[in-house]
Amino acid sequence: MSLISFSALAQESPTRIELKKGDKAPFDGQLLSHVAVAKLISDHNAEIKMLKARIEYLEKVQATNIDTQKKLCDAKLDAEASKKRACEESLSAQKSVYSGAVERVSKTCERKWYESPYLHFTLGSVVFGALSGVISYSAAK
Repeated sequence: MSLISFSALAQESPTRIELKKGDKAPFDGQLLSHVAVAKLISDHNAEIKMLKARIEYLEKVQATNIDTQKKLCDAKLDAEASKKRACEESLSAQKSVYSGAVERVSKTCERKWYESPYLHFTLGSVVFGALSGVISYSAAK
């Protein structure tokens, strides 16, 4: 058996004294068998491994959460960009419809000199007057 002192004072150096059955311990402390010490060390190492595994797991979960949030933000940005493109396409289509209508109205309003209704009325009146004169002259003869 080994005597290991677990003193509250960390300044004390570890002490190891071999004791035989019936020997008196020279100081206060805990008496542990080699198996008990090995179990303490084994339990401690297992706890360290579990804590390291837990840290690794939490880091992976955090990385996954960050990736998920990034993908969500990217999806939202893509959706907004798609909405913007659709809006721009709609405005472009409206603009082309309006510009086509304006073009047609402009062409309708731009008459040639010979397409003027005033000219047609005047020429019609002159022709009618001339025909009336010719008919009157022919009838008088």
